[in-house]
Amino acid sequence: MVVNGRAMRLLQDPLNQRVLKLLVESELSVKRPSRLLGESPLKIWRRVQRLKEEGLVEESRSVHVRNLEVKLFRATSARYIPRETLEYEPKEDTLKRAYALFYEIQSKILSLLHEYEVIPSNVNPIDFCVATELYAYAKLLTDEDAQKKLKNILDLLEKCSYASVILRERSYEQKSVGIQLYFKCVTRHFHSWHF
Repeated sequence: MVVNGRAMRLLQDPLNQRVLKLLVESELSVKRPSRLLGESPLKIWRRVQRLKEEGLVEESRSVHVRNLEVKLFRATSARYIPRETLEYEPKEDTLKRAYALFYEIQSKILSLLHEYEVIPSNVNPIDFCVATELYAYAKLLTDEDAQKKLKNILDLLEKCSYASVILRERSYEQKSVGIQLYFKCVTRHFHSWHF
């Protein structure tokens, strides 16, 4: 899920992160995270309400416990991507062209992941998210068009003004590993909040 504004600020809070992590793992009432995190139920309820207002948490269902209706909540996604990580543009022309290709690939990955944004209730949420992420990357990186774009990105990066810094005059095999490390860093950057 791509987030911005208030949702991003909420995700930066360590307590909200811990609450979301619990709500990714299973649907819970406010009482359970309160006990697990050692915080008052009122404090957790307020946090959950704010997260719910921003679409990060949803009320999944209600159950009756001793004549009381208890609301259960769950996270709406297991991964949250800050919009700002998707909205910058390099100054150098060669890097702009490389980044445009990378952005296309990144958008396809996000599109594939978006298809699996709703976590089925009968699965382990973490395993489901790991499986869908692996599937999206494997599917895209074995795609012929994506491979051509990656090769073009590599060629453009070797021509940019930062090539000597990035590649440090390595052999071709080492250059390939250097570019692979670059992509790992970039993909880690755009998965800032992954529970």
